[in-house]
Amino acid sequence: MTFIGKLQSRVGRLAVAAAILLGPGVVGPAWAIPICNSGTDCRSALIADGQGLIAALEANVAEERDRRSPIQDLNEGIRRFQEEAPAKEAITYCAGAAKEDDRGLKKFARAVKGIEKLTSRGIAPASVAVLNAAMTTDIITTVTANVDELEALLGSVTAQMETSRSRIAKANEYFALGKLGKAADQAQRGYDVVRDPGCEVSMRSCTATFTPDLIDSDVETSSDLEFTPSPDAPSCKVQVLKNATILEAGDLEPCEALAETFDWDSLTSVGFDPGDTLTFRFLRSNDTLACSATLTLAPLAP
Repeated sequence: MTFIGKLQSRVGRLAVAAAILLGPGVVGPAWAIPICNSGTDCRSALIADGQGLIAALEANVAEERDRRSPIQDLNEGIRRFQEEAPAKEAITYCAGAAKEDDRGLKKFARAVKGIEKLTSRGIAPASVAVLNAAMTTDIITTVTANVDELEALLGSVTAQMETSRSRIAKANEYFALGKLGKAADQAQRGYDVVRDPGCEVSMRSCTATFTPDLIDSDVETSSDLEFTPSPDAPSCKVQVLKNATILEAGDLEPCEALAETFDWDSLTSVGFDPGDTLTFRFLRSNDTLACSATLTLAPLAP
């Protein structure tokens, strides 16, 4: 029987005090798969670009019918980045959030093309063209960094990455020629290629905690280890350590929300004593650490 199995088989009276040392487990740069690691902070550059363009169009394009379509696209893109993707990330994890980010990029790419037409016809001034170029640059930069992170997670280059890199290169070529709409479109297509494969392999972050924070040995309650991967990943490894020495290396298995119950009898039955530490480490499929939690056993209460 495995270490975890032994603990699960013994649920009795709790008689252990615990001090918690928690590693938060947020790993890697903000330009993750999906675009943002958590919340809206790492989407802020694109959101600010969109908001700036909306203000510029409203201030500099006289006819509402001329500015209507790109403003609608920008507003929809902002909504995807700001509201939909974080909500999907919290509910359905990576795949849902990445899809919303992709939709946001599509709306922004469409807006870039529409604004490019307005500036080429002299309907929008050069100041708007400058903002349009800046947003296109941020789109390309975002997708490039996204692929970089995916490569770092995998440690190898896949066919999807090569396709994405090719589209990013094409985006840069179009940008150098002043063809902003085509540049933004190619960058978005570069993201679309890798968003699903990225979600299949990356558990970008997770949390692991022991609760309650302080356990009274005289209280007959249970101490639970709570593990929540976010976003979800199809597989990961769970390592169990005693005093930094691996007791159980773990096999690649589905990453799911876990709740394990430990008591004094369970821990002592597998060789733990007061002062020892129990650590759970959750690894991604490429063996990099996603998060960990450590429980230090204190002496029994007198």
